[in-house]
Amino acid sequence: MLVWPTTPGVRYEVRQSTNLQSWSTVPGFPATANGPVQQMPLVTTNAAAFFQVRQLDEQPPAIVSQFPKNGGFAVSPTANLTIQLSDATGIDTNSIQLAVGDLGTFSLTNAQLTFSNDVLTFNDGSIALGDYGTNVQLTLVAADILGNIGTNTWSFTLELQPQVATNLFVFGSPQAQRLGQVVGEIPTAALARRLGPVPQVPLAGGNSWILMSVVSNCLVISYTNTAPGFATNTYVCNLTPTTTNEIFYRNIVATSNNPVKMLLTLFTTNVPLAQIISQGSASISSNSVIYNLNTNGTIKSAISFNQTLALPTLGADLSGDTIYDNSGVTLKLDQGYWLFTPSLHLAFQTSGFSLQRFEADFIGDMNAALVPELTFSGALQNDTSFDLFSQNYEVFLGTVGVVPIWVSLGFDLQAQLGYSLSANATMSTGIRQDMNVTCGAQYDRNASPTVSPVFSLNLPRPELVPFTYNINGSGSAFVALVPEVSARVESLAGVEANVNPKVTVSGQATDTDGQLASASWSILADAYLNLGLSVIGIPDSDMPTLASIKLFSWQWSSSYPQPTQLTIQTQPQSENVAPGSSASFSVDAAASQPISYQWYFNGMPIPGQTAQTLLLSDVNYGDAGDYSVRVSAGSQTTISIPSTLVILSGVNGGVPIGFNGNGVGWMQNQSGGPYTGTPPFVANNRLVLTDGNGNEDRSFFYKVPQYIGSFKASFTYEDVGGDGITNSTADGFTFIVQNSDAGANALGGLGSALGYSYYPGLGTNIIPSAELCFALYNNGDNAPGIAWATNGAPSAGISTTGFMYSSTAPVSIISGDPIDVSIDYNGNVFAVTLSDEITKAAFSTNIVVGSLPQIVNGDTAFVGFTGASGGVASTQTIANFGFYGLVPDEKNHP
Repeated sequence: MLVWPTTPGVRYEVRQSTNLQSWSTVPGFPATANGPVQQMPLVTTNAAAFFQVRQLDEQPPAIVSQFPKNGGFAVSPTANLTIQLSDATGIDTNSIQLAVGDLGTFSLTNAQLTFSNDVLTFNDGSIALGDYGTNVQLTLVAADILGNIGTNTWSFTLELQPQVATNLFVFGSPQAQRLGQVVGEIPTAALARRLGPVPQVPLAGGNSWILMSVVSNCLVISYTNTAPGFATNTYVCNLTPTTTNEIFYRNIVATSNNPVKMLLTLFTTNVPLAQIISQGSASISSNSVIYNLNTNGTIKSAISFNQTLALPTLGADLSGDTIYDNSGVTLKLDQGYWLFTPSLHLAFQTSGFSLQRFEADFIGDMNAALVPELTFSGALQNDTSFDLFSQNYEVFLGTVGVVPIWVSLGFDLQAQLGYSLSANATMSTGIRQDMNVTCGAQYDRNASPTVSPVFSLNLPRPELVPFTYNINGSGSAFVALVPEVSARVESLAGVEANVNPKVTVSGQATDTDGQLASASWSILADAYLNLGLSVIGIPDSDMPTLASIKLFSWQWSSSYPQPTQLTIQTQPQSENVAPGSSASFSVDAAASQPISYQWYFNGMPIPGQTAQTLLLSDVNYGDAGDYSVRVSAGSQTTISIPSTLVILSGVNGGVPIGFNGNGVGWMQNQSGGPYTGTPPFVANNRLVLTDGNGNEDRSFFYKVPQYIGSFKASFTYEDVGGDGITNSTADGFTFIVQNSDAGANALGGLGSALGYSYYPGLGTNIIPSAELCFALYNNGDNAPGIAWATNGAPSAGISTTGFMYSSTAPVSIISGDPIDVSIDYNGNVFAVTLSDEITKAAFSTNIVVGSLPQIVNGDTAFVGFTGASGGVASTQTIANFGFYGLVPDEKNHP
């Protein structure tokens, strides 16, 4: 069998020869790869056979990067356009043609267009790409030397013509200096000189003055002759601050002059930047400047940049430091650093005195290491966090009209430590990980959703630092470094990104007469990227919490003494990831001899993948399938259980849906009466579905239909106040998918109808629908339990008093304990698992339900919950909800 690594979607040719001189193409090739490996069976003969495998260059030149990017905004009208091209064979420069908006089409015979080191550049800064606010369309035609021609079209929007408040005064501006302000010799004084001629210091007897003091509620001006005139209700901002405290956007509410001391006090209130700028936009450009700060916030130096702001290295190296020593616990970082060298892309746009668009993202290389050494003494348990390092910069982005735009750039490093032991122990392990990452967030007031993440990752294999330990007893612990990078436009908008690389170690040991008799340990190393966005003046309902993005997860385990028989101790775990993300599979095996590995995809060996961990970068639907590993030691060989890579549905952008903190993106419905309670609501990712009042019926649906051909869902249910006593609570709730004409507003009946209705005379059925029902009420005929229903009708029949439910013993859903619910639908069967967080009791069942798309008339449906109470009220809460549709292969998503 001939096997070789491939890129899905690319064609490969196999040629054969018996003498290495004449070659012929193997029948059936060229062929298109549909996964990370391709294979060809071989027929053995007595004759020698030689083979060549090559990727066919049938693709035109590809765009690696470009400025401005597609969909970019706030671009300077005189910006240079740059496009980096790549091709396996080479680019035919004579084929290049670039159409630029209304300017026409250009080739390399035109002076405005140049090509060097595979980078195409248009403009020398002297050509206007269009008027303010123009949407510029670009079309690039380029071919490689084999004649493969490609056409790429994209567009971007030029910055808006600035319109600012007329009652505005800018300290440090040429206007301010003409009126007598003296600007001292500080780094930011250069800004005033760049924006216009700087007048001479007024002659003797002139009306010179300085901005002497800036405090939270006032500005103090010291003058030499006559107090400068400032009227109330005047907006003021500062072009030339000496410290970060002197960056302000304010409104004057009162003035007070002391002619004896020659001091003028302007009493002020802070205002959002968008209150000053009625229309305008700005982005990183040749006018942008970054300022280094002293620890007291004083500006000490300035550096200019062009288009992309290349930032100094953010982060800290705390290797060798003891960062925690308290109450019998010592944490030393043998290695502990997080170094990020990014460039910053940032743009914003206002209109009508409100923010319309905002985007900020960091692009660069991250180098991280977390190798903690933990020493414990005694029976201990705790979780704590503490700050380690802080670093800040100020960025002058440019101006909108005459208004200076300041960006606060920060880096903070926090540590987290948790442990639970009944032993004395010393543990040390860790990981070293380098990666290239893009992370950030976008806000677009007119888009849906309004907020979306910016994320990509190039993740090579991490380096594991071997685990060493000395445990007398048992215990577990974790250490995490949590770096946060933030960029915030002063008084307008900001984005934060934090990463929490965590190493969790656990183990146990048996000591006999001072000798280690047996021991076992495990390591889990993972990291998640969390993005946040905040905008002044934007309601919280428009700012959903962005889902966490998994960067990596690795797992190892071992035991002592090592078994003589080769055994797999930890099987590879299945992964569910979004397109373009990375996925990893790891195996832990033990044997008395050295171990080797070979990974397989759908039963075929993956060339070159012979490490303990398999890493897949930039995965797509062609990578979905089963992965396994053959483990060998000496003459022993065993194969792991297959683990499945599932690519998340593109219906919701590949991101699982949840309650988004406060229910953003969800529809809340209620009816019936009498009503004394509140509508269903979410706070801190917890839905209060019924709130302790009788005769309630409620529903809670996500507003965007989700893919339901197969999916996973999980949540934590709690019958608040329930104690397991008969008739203590009523009535229940459902997890439901539906395509009712009412959409996300669908609502059924109250009482035993559970908010979706299956019982005659109690409301209107939600049709078409499929629901997993949880009943709380015990009327003597039916005990609390679960059941499956479709279109508001039971699947198990109706007794003399209602729907018949199946018991979930030993888990009691009316106990009042938090009950973790997990649902895995594979296209035919609902696999349901319930787990009581307090008693640890578990219940599981498989319900054959058939095709949900056939039941609800579509591959997508509204997902959510319904609930109701009757004469006996209850409070039902649902927390930590997560749902993601699963796409098994690319044919479902052309």
